[in-house]
Amino acid sequence: MTNLTLELKNQLLNNRYYLEYLIANGNYSHSQVFFARDIVTHRPCIIKRLCLDFCPSKRKHSAKLLFQHEAKILTRLNGQHSQISRLYDYFNDNGSSYLVQEWISGDTLAQKLWRKKGLSESQTRKILLSLLSVLDCIHSLGIIHRDIKPQNIILREEDRLPVLIDFSVAYQMSDLTPPMPMIVGTPEYMSREQSMGQIAYQNDLYSLGVTTICLLSGLPHNTRQNWRELSISDDLKLVIHRTISDKANLRFNSAQEMRAALLPTSPTKLHPENKEKSRFKSWLIYSILVIPIIGVWFIWRYPKTQLVTKPPTKYTQLIPEETLVVEDESLITKNADQKIATNIFQNVIFPVGSSSTQIIEALGEPVWRKPGFWSNSTAWSYENIVAKGIDLGYIFDTKSDKLLQVEIAVPPQTNYRKLQDALTFLCGGKTNPDLEQGLQTVYQRQQSTYNFTVEDLEGTIQRNHKDRIYMAVWQEDFH
Repeated sequence: MTNLTLELKNQLLNNRYYLEYLIANGNYSHSQVFFARDIVTHRPCIIKRLCLDFCPSKRKHSAKLLFQHEAKILTRLNGQHSQISRLYDYFNDNGSSYLVQEWISGDTLAQKLWRKKGLSESQTRKILLSLLSVLDCIHSLGIIHRDIKPQNIILREEDRLPVLIDFSVAYQMSDLTPPMPMIVGTPEYMSREQSMGQIAYQNDLYSLGVTTICLLSGLPHNTRQNWRELSISDDLKLVIHRTISDKANLRFNSAQEMRAALLPTSPTKLHPENKEKSRFKSWLIYSILVIPIIGVWFIWRYPKTQLVTKPPTKYTQLIPEETLVVEDESLITKNADQKIATNIFQNVIFPVGSSSTQIIEALGEPVWRKPGFWSNSTAWSYENIVAKGIDLGYIFDTKSDKLLQVEIAVPPQTNYRKLQDALTFLCGGKTNPDLEQGLQTVYQRQQSTYNFTVEDLEGTIQRNHKDRIYMAVWQEDFH
């Protein structure tokens, strides 16, 4: 990044903004954030500068679009909620673009947690209720933040209210072709769906749930597996349980619904499982009285009816999950199932450029087909392919039927050799030492994300909050 001391300090931008010091570098968004003063209004402000000095030439255009998109989002949000920093100005000066925003005096929740071991339940509940009001506002405008975490929430000094900041990867639902990559956000706070590229308002609520655990425990996000041991009230535990549930259909559908669950209410309204129990009782009574009668009628009416089941597809027949975690590959010789495990990805991962017909012939129909994130694209999903917990995603060009992107998510215990095989198939056999090193650093948890380029392909390797490993490869310039 450009050195502030050498180039920008003591300079006046747009004839009114005096930069005082650098606050942060945004490596992902190719930006710098400064504390500054407006000499016209005499108020402090935050200035974000698009810095393309060290940005690869092929990414400069997308970085500019991303910056413009953030300005558009902030303009849409301006004045909509008092707990979102206001946008004061957006301009170009000396070839660079700048965003000028309201300065929020206070500490981020991450800074607060760094000094304390955690917040009380009453403090956490107050912050949570307040943030849900903010999310309800932005969601009503069709905007998803996509990076809710303690670092992006400032506890405002004047009224102790949480202020949501950093909309650099926010998504506007009305945009048909926003300049956004499919996988954005902080892996440790992302839902499984977000880590697979799905866009939904629930993703913000999930991230807020993980943030709530951090506030209560004062511990890093990767220790959240033991959150049930926290000494908090049952109703808050139930809210957290719903918010971060592995099953999306059990989660809250909106910020308003989640907020209502935190307010005084009857237990039956709080958790859907209570309703399910009631439905089950009704169904049980119905089953005892009615189903036997129907069964007798069918036996009498169709005595020769036989149940015909479709045989499992060749390459989606599940193999034992434990074969994924064998560390000594020489041990995988005991039986046929284990021999299959040595090349479990060979006939299920298709490289970029393949056709949908090839994939259908091998894997059958996907679990779902949806319009892709980018225009003129279609996304397919296959779940529990070859072994439990392994999910595949394919994105096609709707006009040419050409495969543009392939992605896979695997359980955290997956053997490293299996990951190497999967990555090799993803890249169509194109590998290099840097790519191997990048995979190893993510596998060994030395970093959570590694982005790469191999010949005419680009890709990413990530660990999400559940420690699952996600890998994606796409055609160059597709994103």
